[in-house]
Amino acid sequence: MTAEIIRKAVSAKLASEGIDWAKLDTLKIDKKEKAVHADVSLEGEEHPIAVSARYTLGDAAVQLETFETTRPWITQALRLALKKHGGNIPLPGGMQGTMIRMLL
Repeated sequence: MTAEIIRKAVSAKLASEGIDWAKLDTLKIDKKEKAVHADVSLEGEEHPIAVSARYTLGDAAVQLETFETTRPWITQALRLALKKHGGNIPLPGGMQGTMIRMLL
């Protein structure tokens, strides 16, 4: 249930950003290991892409520490983007941010 709530929130955020070419199919969160595993369908790709990431949780953001996918070129592109822009994903304020922190 926990991951499903976050999956729906991420899906809504992707849609609101105009990223309609990516669909978050599954999401599993391992709070103990601070790891996320997901399957993502990308327009033009025949099969979903498996994604694994490790994170740390701060007061106002989630920091991505490591990132792997089943497509090496996607892994490398994401690593370059994280290196250039940082791996911080800001958390919303208020009750929504509090709920996300509790789930992670």
